[in-house]
Amino acid sequence: MIALQPSDTDLVALLQYFVSIPSVNPGFADPGDDPSHFGEKRYAEALAEELHRIGCQVWLDEVLPDRHNVMARLPGSVGNHSIALQSHLDTVQVAGMTVSPWGKLEGDRLYGRGSSDPKASTVAQLAALRYIQEKDIAADVYFVGTVDEELSFKGALQVAENYKFDACIVGEPTDMAPIIAHKGAVRFELIAEGVSCHSSNPQLGRNAILEMMSLLAAFQKPFTDYTSAQTHPLTGPATWAPTLIEGGSGLNTIPSSCSLAIDRRLVPGETPEQVLSFIDDWVAKQRAKGHPWQKGRVFTIDPPLEPDPTSDVLIALQEALQIIGLNPQPQGVAYGTDASKIALSGTPCIVFGPGSITKAHSADEWVDVSAINPAAKALATTIEILDRKWRHAANGSI
Repeated sequence: MIALQPSDTDLVALLQYFVSIPSVNPGFADPGDDPSHFGEKRYAEALAEELHRIGCQVWLDEVLPDRHNVMARLPGSVGNHSIALQSHLDTVQVAGMTVSPWGKLEGDRLYGRGSSDPKASTVAQLAALRYIQEKDIAADVYFVGTVDEELSFKGALQVAENYKFDACIVGEPTDMAPIIAHKGAVRFELIAEGVSCHSSNPQLGRNAILEMMSLLAAFQKPFTDYTSAQTHPLTGPATWAPTLIEGGSGLNTIPSSCSLAIDRRLVPGETPEQVLSFIDDWVAKQRAKGHPWQKGRVFTIDPPLEPDPTSDVLIALQEALQIIGLNPQPQGVAYGTDASKIALSGTPCIVFGPGSITKAHSADEWVDVSAINPAAKALATTIEILDRKWRHAANGSI
């Protein structure tokens, strides 16, 4: 195994420091929340300082007001190829956590929001960059830290619009498995219309909440049949679930509108547009029958990650995992990541990192810190293998 600096102790201390900096996505803020918990700015600044210490060229790309992607580059000796290590900066909310959100180390477990998702991956990537910085690498090696992964992926979408890499490893808690496929999502709204009146004479109006009950009863079977027919061997079947409902304006008023938000998970091979076309067709048929139903807002368009089992980056990561004694079998997962958005540029992407997705977003989120150094070794070795392959190809040998 390669030797990495800094030490395991230093990596844990760095992770503790990063977890101690709140970086909750501002979209999760509720009235009365502590405003200091929200936004990625402080964490982005700390990350930029660490990247400067490693020797990277560092710059910030503004995505949203006061929210910037952190970009860094270690220039290669030739620069004909580029490898990116990516991790997102934002976390989910801390409300309801049963452990300290800002980091507590107990044995090999570091508790806190973002410890598993994805700041342990970030620390492993920085350790790999520190190792690579001291080597003769022909390719440019980038670090990409994106905002807004937990809600609208705006940071990753901006990366896809402005950068294309020859390989990208997206840091997420994968239990050190190489992930080559994951689900996407389309989130949309169905609306049942009613007629408002005083609740003392409900017969004079039309109750939109009762209309929504009828809508959902009519919608459930056809949409379930359509959804369950879509499946993929790596990710499993497509799924759907109602996740939010809203209706009514007062306790003594018959509601004139009721809306239902639906989360539909896509498998590789599906597109959000296909699902929305199904919804449009279904709603049109129901309205033709006289039902006061319609499709409302579309909240999220998130493509799945399409697998490429022959990509250079996957083959290199598999070889690296074998070298350090870990399972190289590629897998698929049900959740989504920034990888499918960055891949829109044509960048080959895989997902890899320490930690378990079962602890991401959980009330007691934690990560096994003993996995950080092996993850860093896997990443650094992957970069060396990729660089060697590309050098040989440029020299006309394989």
